[in-house]
Amino acid sequence: MQKKFSYIELLSSTFQGYKSIKCKSCNSRFRINELSRWSISALIPLLVILFKDYLLSLGKTNAMLVLGLYIVIIILISPFLAKYKQIDENK
Repeated sequence: MQKKFSYIELLSSTFQGYKSIKCKSCNSRFRINELSRWSISALIPLLVILFKDYLLSLGKTNAMLVLGLYIVIIILISPFLAKYKQIDENK
């Protein structure tokens, strides 16, 4: 049975170091899987790697604004990219 979490719960989990989320209906804990974690983390430097020359041509201020906006966008879409799995609390 798939559990639905609110966008705010997923976003706060990401901001708090991928903290586990507790389901209110079944009291199970869910944690982001490793592939999702790595994928979200890899998106941050991707813009710099792919568009390094373009960013350098913008100048420091504009490049920082573009990077800042990009990071905010990645943070806001990260809950849609993350896949969560149920964790065993007995371990």
